[in-house]
Amino acid sequence: MQTTLPQLPEVGKTYVSKTDPTFSIYVRKVDLIEADGDDPGGFIVEGCDPKNKGKEDAPYCEIIDDEWSDFGCTPVSAQTA
Repeated sequence: MQTTLPQLPEVGKTYVSKTDPTFSIYVRKVDLIEADGDDPGGFIVEGCDPKNKGKEDAPYCEIIDDEWSDFGCTPVSAQTA
């Protein structure tokens, strides 16, 4: 497990993966995971396809901080959103 957490994503923003540009996610919720013993804690991102943002019943996925880091997710700029 990584020793430092990636930057916490912001709820309400769309992110795209640097490693897979076909993957984008609209962040609906971020839950923090408390540290426990040797586990440094982390976070879980709940998100959906950006075209479904605002739809409460839209399918969603959950991504843990290690996966978030592996995807290299970065916010989509306001000009391209």
